[in-house]
Amino acid sequence: LRFEASVASAVPIVETLADDLAADTITGISGILNGTTNMLLEAMAGGREFGAALAEAQAAGLAEADPSADVDAHDPAAKLAILVMLAFHRRIDVAAIPRVGIRGITSQELSAARGRGRVIKLIAAARAVASGIEADVRPRSLPTAEPLSRVGGALNGIRVDAQAAGPLFFQGAGAGPEAAASAVIADLIRAARDAPAMAGAALARLAGAPLTPVGSWPPGEPFPSVP
Repeated sequence: LRFEASVASAVPIVETLADDLAADTITGISGILNGTTNMLLEAMAGGREFGAALAEAQAAGLAEADPSADVDAHDPAAKLAILVMLAFHRRIDVAAIPRVGIRGITSQELSAARGRGRVIKLIAAARAVASGIEADVRPRSLPTAEPLSRVGGALNGIRVDAQAAGPLFFQGAGAGPEAAASAVIADLIRAARDAPAMAGAALARLAGAPLTPVGSWPPGEPFPSVP
């Protein structure tokens, strides 16, 4: 089972945590996992109120007719649960993740934060502690030196803190048909590569087949099957 597109779409965070950092110890993970809310917060920082920014995004097809999964932080909480499983090898109940959405944020708050050299983003974060997992999704005020503060529009960004590799940062398209298709096709390719038994059986069946000169099939004629 592969599910790269389930979190941040084309951003290769699932494969990275599952395979590339398998020998490392992840100490923390945080990120912008919902492009819709990131886009709304950016519009509000420019002076639009929440309702107006949401209506414009819906009219443009960039937000759902029922935006509650996004703006009430259900969507990033579900994605965070997947990342926790991969990073810390522990399962958590999505419903148990504390979450605060962006409905209560005003453009004045965003403007005031900007005046202090900070940016408000909806951040999903988790870390392993002795008692289990600490995790939440809520708006956080970030300094402009923090890479996540510069993730714009509908992009996703994820920071992974690892003991050996140190801080790692990933950014890219977290939604859209092309980004999702790229992740799904990559999963199909990896699944094909990870099936040596199937490939070996096919090669064994071909071992006794006669050699056929390349290019010997007339145009439009199907290739012969191997029993």
